[in-house]
Amino acid sequence: VVNLVVINEDSFEDVEAQMDRAIGVWRSLREMMGKASTNFGLVIDGHTLQFVLKTELEKKLVLLGKMCKTVLACRVAPKQKAELVEAVRAWDKDKVTMAIGDGANDVGMIGAAHVGVGIVGVEGVEAKLASDFAFTRFRFLRRLLLVHGRWNYRRMTRMALYIIYKSITVAMLEVYFAFYNDYSGQLFVDPMLA
Repeated sequence: VVNLVVINEDSFEDVEAQMDRAIGVWRSLREMMGKASTNFGLVIDGHTLQFVLKTELEKKLVLLGKMCKTVLACRVAPKQKAELVEAVRAWDKDKVTMAIGDGANDVGMIGAAHVGVGIVGVEGVEAKLASDFAFTRFRFLRRLLLVHGRWNYRRMTRMALYIIYKSITVAMLEVYFAFYNDYSGQLFVDPMLA
């Protein structure tokens, strides 16, 4: 059973009151029933987001989003999509954000996320051109996350270690060579190769 929180208000004060109410209910349910029974879903619309984004309610929205299993933003403008991703990045720095889009209206959101995924389809290739990864169907998303994401992480860690060890080796060669050329400034390793 998922408890659905719908935030659809017409003023800043009403939005703040409803967010506070939702956070309070979530905390009280968690204290009474434990972690297993606090399945929340959050639905917020674009009209309400204009009161939340770039204000002090932004942090509460990210906190409320972290409490939920699913967050759905509907009827959102392209600028608001990007601002929502930027808010998550600003207030929850230990998380990696991923944006998935299929058209030109998603380009800002894809660019604001850590990882951008473009779906090539009916709406064109703009999302593909702005993304880090692109594919033609949503069904490839699971493989991208579980297989290629892990492989990419392992390749990047190996590359970082290689760069560190290579830099140390080249620097130590130069220091050792400096003893033999009387500190003349002549290089042992060509800078183009280092």
